[in-house]
Amino acid sequence: MDDWNNLNSPPTASATIDGVTTIDGAAYVLPTATIAAEPLEADGFRSIADRYGALTSYLALEGASALTENINGQLRLIGRLRAAAPWLEPAIAIIERQLRVQIWAGRPWVAWRPLCLVGPPGTGKSHLALLIGSIARTGTMTLDLGGTSDSRALEGTARGWVNAQPCWPAVAMAQTRSANPVLVLEEVDKAGGSSQGGVAHSVLLTLLERETARNYWDKCLLAQIDLSHCCWILTANDASLLPPMLRSRLDIVRINGPGVEHFDGVLMSLQGAIAKGWGVRREILPTLPPRAYVILRDGFERTRSVRTLRRHLEDVLGAMISENKPRYH
Repeated sequence: MDDWNNLNSPPTASATIDGVTTIDGAAYVLPTATIAAEPLEADGFRSIADRYGALTSYLALEGASALTENINGQLRLIGRLRAAAPWLEPAIAIIERQLRVQIWAGRPWVAWRPLCLVGPPGTGKSHLALLIGSIARTGTMTLDLGGTSDSRALEGTARGWVNAQPCWPAVAMAQTRSANPVLVLEEVDKAGGSSQGGVAHSVLLTLLERETARNYWDKCLLAQIDLSHCCWILTANDASLLPPMLRSRLDIVRINGPGVEHFDGVLMSLQGAIAKGWGVRREILPTLPPRAYVILRDGFERTRSVRTLRRHLEDVLGAMISENKPRYH
């Protein structure tokens, strides 16, 4: 699929339906036809059209292979999510139903209605999104809205500003080279705002609504862009703090933290995530000695926090690497 990302027009494209073009059996979206030209910038600076040129290429709607069934008749994506994060079943079940509809409708790519996961910190809400992005190869980007003073983090900045930038979903699509990246908004219930900078929640209303997102006017690109295929996961500690109009656009799911019985699965999943973050193969990570395993498990039993476990696991692995200094080839 990636071979098409640098082409302006696919030679074997079939008819485009609802903004989706089929190329050799795979689905693609052209986010925007063009990015408005601008005066030449100073030496050393790339133009906006150069920096975000991927948005004028066909980007794949990812996830087809993850939506095939395993020998148990379960979608491969869902099977792996349940194995890695069984305590997130309420959210996984909602996603599964919507993916089944996608397949039934002949739309074999990852998509669901905007989802809001509600629960205390460290329960693995963001962990779910990272798993989906990795398994389905959609890519994942995260933005923390906690304490955000205005809406510019989401809607970008207009031409004329020194650091002009498109809206956040457009940046995510350009960086992941995916038309349907998983977008995670952390602590959306704590987002602030002002009359001058704009309120993040009001911008979200436009971005989450499929019809308006399909023809979103970006004031940096100076063009309409199709953001309608982005897969949204919002996290919150208290959904009652969200405006009613925003809540009406979300599937809200209460998430409880993992139990100690989930420790082995969480540990295995985090090892894979850490290896990916470090840019190495999982197989070369040091093997945890029994004592370290017990200490990590005891700590997890007390906190039931995926985030805390990851931090402690990174510390343990880092100490082992520093002590043994293995070489990576």
